[in-house]
Amino acid sequence: EALDGVPPGGSLRDGWDVARWLRTAGRLAAGVGEELAAREVATRYDGSGAYRARRAPAVRRGRGSVFVQVGGRTLRLRLRNR
Repeated sequence: EALDGVPPGGSLRDGWDVARWLRTAGRLAAGVGEELAAREVATRYDGSGAYRARRAPAVRRGRGSVFVQVGGRTLRLRLRNR
């Protein structure tokens, strides 16, 4: 059943939408930001359709890491504080 006029999309998509909204609002916890960046580098999701595995290389930044996806593999590069 829809809540506030938004039909449910399944637990993963709903959680993804909430995490993106919190990131935009600047209220996303550091660990969740890292997880969101890792998910987004490996998977495409436009907010409306189904999510799919990425085929092209992608880069996303979390708070303390950069995630790179190439050839179906996701690498995490930790950033060093200066």
